[in-house]
Amino acid sequence: MNGGLVTFRLGEDLYALELEVVQEVLRRCTVSPLPCLASHVRGILNLRGTVVAVLDPKPLLGIETGESGNTAIILRGSQAGPDRDAGEPVALLVDEIGEILPADDYTVSARHRANGRPRTGFVSACARTRWGQTSILDAQAILMLDPRCKEDTTA
Repeated sequence: MNGGLVTFRLGEDLYALELEVVQEVLRRCTVSPLPCLASHVRGILNLRGTVVAVLDPKPLLGIETGESGNTAIILRGSQAGPDRDAGEPVALLVDEIGEILPADDYTVSARHRANGRPRTGFVSACARTRWGQTSILDAQAILMLDPRCKEDTTA
């Protein structure tokens, strides 16, 4: 991790993604919902003629899923996922875009808690910035999710 980070808010918490996995940011996107999908899948959007799956990271991170923002971060689809070809982008809904941090504006740590929450399989590391602790999401883990699967309700 030697490049920059793009920061964003989910609820009241600050998160980040490595800049190299971000293709672009859509400030106002329209999501078309689809039925019978997992709670983290909000639907699809049209990105200049390409259908893109739209994911809500809040359920994956244990964040209360009230109103979702209409801002999306488009991730470069560098790996194939279930029912998805390599290179297909995926959109993450966020509440608010923060800023781009150059590599010398943060330090990475392996702390197990950030934003007051335990680390999950979707958080790769934590970064300390001048604004405090930030969780860095693991874009590859998110890209490998199968949007067709519903959660297991047989607990």
